[in-house]
Amino acid sequence: MTAPVRPPASGPGNQPGNQPGRPPGPLALPPEFLALARGIDWVNAGIGWLLGGAALVLVVLQFALVLASHTFSLGSIAAQDARFYVNGAMVLGAAGYTLLMNEHVRVDLFYRGAPAQHRALIDLAGILALLGPVLFLLWWSATPYVLESWAQREGAIESGALDYVYWLKGMLLAFAATLSLQAVSGAIKAWAVLFGTLGPAGDAPSAGRG
Repeated sequence: MTAPVRPPASGPGNQPGNQPGRPPGPLALPPEFLALARGIDWVNAGIGWLLGGAALVLVVLQFALVLASHTFSLGSIAAQDARFYVNGAMVLGAAGYTLLMNEHVRVDLFYRGAPAQHRALIDLAGILALLGPVLFLLWWSATPYVLESWAQREGAIESGALDYVYWLKGMLLAFAATLSLQAVSGAIKAWAVLFGTLGPAGDAPSAGRG
């Protein structure tokens, strides 16, 4: 069952198809690559949909904490900590979904009004020259940091706090993983637009299509 998400805007997460009747070029990608892109989009769309519910959890939790504190003079360090865990999951876990929906921050001087192939070229260059190196550094620096935390089952320093700091740090790798997958999907679809492998408009991979 596909996740109920709105159609993503054009960008590195989702590219429009080529003009009808355009034959594939010599650098055309095999259909398996496009199927992979669709699968990645579907996974990140589902993650985004699930984490969207975490926003409601965060609001309810904060309301309960304020009510308990100001009305009943009650407090819970663990419950206060839970806000950071939920917020961390939302922000870091949904990175791939944000890229898929083209909701990341961009300085748009000429992208929006450019032809589809020009946008695809900008997307591909951005993924390879900018996002790729950032992801490499993230994996390189965060992996040993997270693995060490997990090996020690790192807990909280403060008494009464949640003893799952290693889970919170593990979200760094979730951030890297979802963003890396969506970068692969975006690169595949940008390449496909550039070299005429998507066919008529509407055949491009999109969020929520398996």
